[in-house]
Amino acid sequence: MVELNLRREFNRRAGKLDKFVHGMGSSPKGLPMSRFMRTFLVGAGFLIMASLVFAWSSTGVHRTGVPLSEGARVQPGRGRNLKRGSENLALRGGGSGGEVPDAQQRQSGLAKSQLDVVVDAMGASDADSAVSMLNEKFSDMVALEQPGAILKWAGETFPKKRWAQITSFGLSGLVITDMLAKMKLLGDMHVVTIDTLHLFPETYKLISEVHDYWEDLEDIKLYHCKRAETRRQFERMYGARLWQADAALYGYLTKIEPTKRALDELGVIAWLTGRRRSQGGERSELNLFEIDAGDGRLKINPLANWGREEVWRYIKKNAIPYNALHDQGYLSVGDTVSTEKAAESEGERGGRWRGSNNTECGIHHHTSASDSEGLAQKAERIRQGYAWEQRALERAREQGVTQVTQDNFVAEVAESDTAVLLDIYVPWCPHCRQFEPKFNEIAQVFAKQGGGGEGGKLSRHVAR
Repeated sequence: MVELNLRREFNRRAGKLDKFVHGMGSSPKGLPMSRFMRTFLVGAGFLIMASLVFAWSSTGVHRTGVPLSEGARVQPGRGRNLKRGSENLALRGGGSGGEVPDAQQRQSGLAKSQLDVVVDAMGASDADSAVSMLNEKFSDMVALEQPGAILKWAGETFPKKRWAQITSFGLSGLVITDMLAKMKLLGDMHVVTIDTLHLFPETYKLISEVHDYWEDLEDIKLYHCKRAETRRQFERMYGARLWQADAALYGYLTKIEPTKRALDELGVIAWLTGRRRSQGGERSELNLFEIDAGDGRLKINPLANWGREEVWRYIKKNAIPYNALHDQGYLSVGDTVSTEKAAESEGERGGRWRGSNNTECGIHHHTSASDSEGLAQKAERIRQGYAWEQRALERAREQGVTQVTQDNFVAEVAESDTAVLLDIYVPWCPHCRQFEPKFNEIAQVFAKQGGGGEGGKLSRHVAR
């Protein structure tokens, strides 16, 4: 927390300030500021902002798209299904197709006994041994034959509606869904997709297209952030740049928590992914079968040993609809905030989270129960902070204070030719919130004395 002594600055310079910014930079009228000094203060301000956000995040406290249906409303915490032949989302609860683990199991992860069906099918002594046997059995097959054989085994092994495909309808996921449709297995399982609320318009369009493409795909269960139904709501609750300020928390809210909730509510004991070794990064050593370290469920990667060429060949041969962004230079498609075009030499996932060390989708990151609890608590603190800010901004506007954000900071502060008085705050900082009445009091005095008069204005900055 950085607090300038506004009262002392006010007493010393009140008669000379003609622009008041609750934000960044300070230059009393009559004291010329060199370009170097202005640049220094601006740079220092940004560094302080970054330090504030990082320091707070590290204490343990983490679209350019359009919704599938603008008028659709989904109850928080529930799934929503696309219904064939309808342009709108038909509401249905994300209930289970079988016995759901009790509350204690949902807290700590899937009970080992839930995988007894796999153990029995393989004649193994325990789940780990069964997974080893499965990997050995199917790895002996030719790579092109592995997916079909694995899906056939899954359909014969798992009880109806106790297994699922979780897909973002990327190329690999489309291949798997098509194979399931051809094998008449879609009615025996769930198809789930996670709406991060930050998807591309082309992705939302594809979801509608694939729903109509496969006749047996009666519904797609779509889950999203528990507290928000649109990107606008999400940003009002957690800030417009959470993905940048705290990637871990962003991933938890938009991917990890919705995925875990879907698996729990649907009573899933095993799920299919579209990950492949050829995608590189953490996936380069991927097995066909694995037990999720976070909750003990069985994860199946039918295309683990396929290359990008085999995937595209299948897509083209079967005329499967795919994301139009692939024809525009996007090798892999995720969120708008983390996806860029990439050259072939960068690898399939070279355009995802460029500049970071992140090579894996948050859905597949191991998150312990304690980590999830910590992230949930941090998210709630941030949400409460932004809820407070909405009211605080209304009170500030009553004093004639204009908000300064990262978007207009350069114009309002860095390029300002009038005096600037600096204060930095973050909405979820309790000390910053306590200081708000004093700031508004000072702003009111400035307004009465002409601080916001001709050539200047009262402004306010938020470190997001």
